[in-house]
Amino acid sequence: MVDNRIRKVSTEIAETTPAGAPSHSADAELSSLLRRGNLVESLDWVIIGITLVTFLVLNNVFDWDHAWLVWPSLIVTLGLPRLIFNYSDSDEELYEELKESENEERKKRLKQAADRIKQLENNDRDT
Repeated sequence: MVDNRIRKVSTEIAETTPAGAPSHSADAELSSLLRRGNLVESLDWVIIGITLVTFLVLNNVFDWDHAWLVWPSLIVTLGLPRLIFNYSDSDEELYEELKESENEERKKRLKQAADRIKQLENNDRDT
């Protein structure tokens, strides 16, 4: 109560960031993108697997001639995780680029480790 008036105060806690600075750090955004990307990618494979099993059961067990209708349903079902997790096409492209760069870094580390092992093996043979 201020000046004998009741004023509604927001219950949300405001973030204290410098003016012009983004409210989320780049690390948090990157972490969120990677987490959502992994989740959407996993859900895609689960959906494809369920669709395949459904098709095989309908086609082979129930001998239903229209079992092929489950395949067009992928258009809708593969889009659901992207809709639920707010995962856009640009997010997917960025996720793929990040995955590719991580794979390249991993290859370099493995190659360096293999070279180091060879070097140590050669040193052991020489002694």
